Amino acid sequence: MKKTFILGVGAQKSGTSWLYRYLSTQKNSNFGALKEYHIWDALYIKECRNFIAPLEDALRYKLQNIDGAYELYFDSLTSDNTNITGDITPSYSGLPLSAFEKIRKKIESAGFDIKVIFLMRDPFERCWSAVRMARRNGSTEFSELELLRNSYNSEQFFFRTNYKATIETLESVFESKKIYYGIYEELFSSENVKALSDYCCCPFQPDFAKKKFNVSPKLNDEASTLKGEIQNYYAEVYEFCEDRFPKTRFLWGQ
Repeated sequence: MKKTFILGVGAQKSGTSWLYRYLSTQKNSNFGALKEYHIWDALYIKECRNFIAPLEDALRYKLQNIDGAYELYFDSLTSDNTNITGDITPSYSGLPLSAFEKIRKKIESAGFDIKVIFLMRDPFERCWSAVRMARRNGSTEFSELELLRNSYNSEQFFFRTNYKATIETLESVFESKKIYYGIYEELFSSENVKALSDYCCCPFQPDFAKKKFNVSPKLNDEASTLKGEIQNYYAEVYEFCEDRFPKTRFLWGQ
């Protein structure tokens, strides 16, 4: 069996937890010890320096600091019966071209067929969901509305929502047939789960289309008062996606 490496690059709050669980339940897959590895974002994105691993975080420290360790680790997860592995880390969406080139060379040198997956969500809904996650995790005392107002135009939020930059960078490094684009709002249909399964060369599990993970429920609608403001801020992203993926005009309420 050809070894396949799945590089999941985001976007955060756009179905990456579901993607990880779907692929990791396949009989021919092994994604290793971590759900998100945070190797390349820690090294290349200043807003992700908090993911730089201390020495006691042995696996991440090794993968971040020892040349060759990254590709050798994932190669060690494969076997005669296991041919799919990968690294699904949403903040990789902000990686520069040089990082993606490095990843591609390393993974291909280990004999893998590398396949990239980039999932997108309505920018307003993505930002709002990220705020709800922060509130759920207890990392802020601000209300949803206050946190969204203070965060949507921050560097932390912008690089995760700038789908235009991510797509342009990916397409400068990878062949189009090596990139799968998914839209969160339609991801969980049987048709799209089948398409994703075919792309990843894994068996289709139709019942998984009904499952969702790491969902942050909406407790009120107050944050929607900022919808127009946020849509205007990310106007270039909306316009780019409408051109590349016309269905987003309707799926994202533009």
